[in-house]
Amino acid sequence: MSARRKKKKKTAKTGSTVGSPSVQQRSGTVRAAVTPNQSVSVAPAVKNETRPKKDSQTAQPKKLDRSRVRAIFLDGLLLNNPVLTLMLGLCSALAVTTTLLNAIGMGIATTLVLVISNVAASFLQKRISGSLRLFVHIAVIAVLVMGVDLLMQALTPGLSKSLGIFVPLIAVNGIILARAEAFASGNALGAAAWDGVSMGVGYTVVLCIMGTIRELLGAGTLLGHSVFGSGFQPVLYLALPCGGFFTLACLAALAQHLKRRLGGKRE
Repeated sequence: MSARRKKKKKTAKTGSTVGSPSVQQRSGTVRAAVTPNQSVSVAPAVKNETRPKKDSQTAQPKKLDRSRVRAIFLDGLLLNNPVLTLMLGLCSALAVTTTLLNAIGMGIATTLVLVISNVAASFLQKRISGSLRLFVHIAVIAVLVMGVDLLMQALTPGLSKSLGIFVPLIAVNGIILARAEAFASGNALGAAAWDGVSMGVGYTVVLCIMGTIRELLGAGTLLGHSVFGSGFQPVLYLALPCGGFFTLACLAALAQHLKRRLGGKRE
């Protein structure tokens, strides 16, 4: 009898443990945790990954090799000529090209300002914030133009008087600020200086061609000296402002033709 009572007690204990609500709740939670229908939020494993660092070589501007020197010079001379293609600096290009001497003087002054402003813009690109960059460039260009104007008044007073107000107006010439913002601010000093030279040469060449045509055919002289003699009848139309527009239009059409031929050869 005692053995039977012990067996009954054991079965009662096991039944009570199985049927107890605490055990059922625990088993329910365990089952709920492993059911496939329930979405379980699992924290992703955190990997000790470091962000890829930018290569210092890619962040630096490109070096000025031979191919880039040729490309920059051709870009300023023909492909993106500031006067014939970009149509910048037209005011001075039309006003001072009545004589070749005025064209040479304006071209040299503009080239000098272009080179120095490009170098300054490249030097200051990482030293000033983006919001102040435009104002700093304008201030630098204004100071440079004042210096060039004073230099021309001291060295070539006759040429400075002939050019008049157009020398100070170099400060608002679109070529200067455009190249400082578009090219010099993102390139090294050498490339920025060479871009200023190429754009200045392209600008000067166009002015000299216009000045030669308008002085030679409009007045019969070149650099103040008579070329065709006293019997020549000058084309006064070319000496007028409308003649400047006509000459510029012909040169722009010629430049577009040369660009198309050059592009066809490259293809």
